[in-house]
Amino acid sequence: MYDKIVVLADLDDVEGALQTILEWTSHVVSVDDFLYSQDGMILLDAVCMKLIAVGEKLKAIDKRTGKTLFPEYPSIP
Repeated sequence: MYDKIVVLADLDDVEGALQTILEWTSHVVSVDDFLYSQDGMILLDAVCMKLIAVGEKLKAIDKRTGKTLFPEYPSIP
């Protein structure tokens, strides 16, 4: 069995990171908003780093739960 409090805290971290990405990119309407300015490229790098962190956190959750949590939710890709 795994510590559900720790997993819930990890999931809160994932949700927070994704919310941050949504806030940072709320003004983005096309890929050009990232590519045609220095600020856009910095934003793209920051978003990529957040996504990497989310992926690592999800991988850690999967490991922490013995790969039993995510199969319970097959509708979530």
